[in-house]
Amino acid sequence: LIATIRALLDRGTARALVAAEQRGQAWDVFLTALRQSGLASTDRSDEARATLRAPGCPFWCSAEAIERIHLLEIRTE
Repeated sequence: LIATIRALLDRGTARALVAAEQRGQAWDVFLTALRQSGLASTDRSDEARATLRAPGCPFWCSAEAIERIHLLEIRTE
């Protein structure tokens, strides 16, 4: 996944957004690999969670799942 994101960003794509529900250690492994690849990220998880909680949001997640949602904006440094 990181190699694909890197390839797209190297082609001039301004940024990539990656959203995932954290389960186990996979998210931490992804963040470590992302840092090692030289890509920068901004955590937008609070914004994503607020959107999912907002009245009228077309997406449904249980309250428990919303707390495990992470959203990263990824870009080259």
